[in-house]
Amino acid sequence: MIRAVLFDMDGVLVDSEELIFLAAREMFREHGISVVKEDFIPFIGTGENSYLGNVAKRTGL
Repeated sequence: MIRAVLFDMDGVLVDSEELIFLAAREMFREHGISVVKEDFIPFIGTGENSYLGNVAKRTGL
């Protein structure tokens, strides 16, 4: 019998934001685009499509 369910919203148990940024930076680098953490700040917590997609739009990718 399940007695509890634990949901980890990013930053509660594991702060993966740095890892997500590093992966995104590498993806953009592979396309010849240089990005910095500040490019992603407006999109933190808005979902992967928004986080990556909006920076892609801003950089013309």
